[in-house]
Amino acid sequence: MKRKIFILSLIVGVLIASTFTVAAADTVSGNDVEENAVTAEVEKNILPTSDVGGVKSAVGGSYWLNNVTGAAVTTDSSSIAIGYGLGAGETAYVKMSDLDPKKSTAAKSCIDAVAQACGATVGPCVNFEVGKMSSGVYSVLPAGGDNIRVSLGVPGNFADAGKNYAVIRVQPGGAIALLADVDPNPNVVTFNTTAGAGAYAIVKF
Repeated sequence: MKRKIFILSLIVGVLIASTFTVAAADTVSGNDVEENAVTAEVEKNILPTSDVGGVKSAVGGSYWLNNVTGAAVTTDSSSIAIGYGLGAGETAYVKMSDLDPKKSTAAKSCIDAVAQACGATVGPCVNFEVGKMSSGVYSVLPAGGDNIRVSLGVPGNFADAGKNYAVIRVQPGGAIALLADVDPNPNVVTFNTTAGAGAYAIVKF
């Protein structure tokens, strides 16, 4: 664990020291980190919840995932409601889907650039956002605020017990963060993030 934390600290230091001038970072938009057009074929595969490693997500929403072996938001809806000031009749709502690199080109370019600087290998990528549902109308919550814990299942063809894992997050406007894996299980990556929209990539190094 100490080795893992030390490596993550070194990587974060490299990113800060380089000030990370990625050309694509200035062009990442909300549409780039979430594809809003949902085809009828895709809609059939959307689930109201998901689970990973036997843990079911504590927040309902729209889950359409093939890149990872399940997902779970383990911070419960009531905690998100308090942390983000949701009012009466408003509930937290999650949207999560596979990231298509052909559609989310700027976000994927940022992810690849960060991974290259870290000496990391990029694995599954997903779009993830936390919003709220009010009277049947959805809106994304602002980025920032209280931590929200998320777990993603690592597919067998990317899992490696001898590697360290992290998650790269790219948000609209090009804000980039490297999120530490707080789960020792090599088959699950667990990290803390916040509300708002983002493109997320599991990486190993």
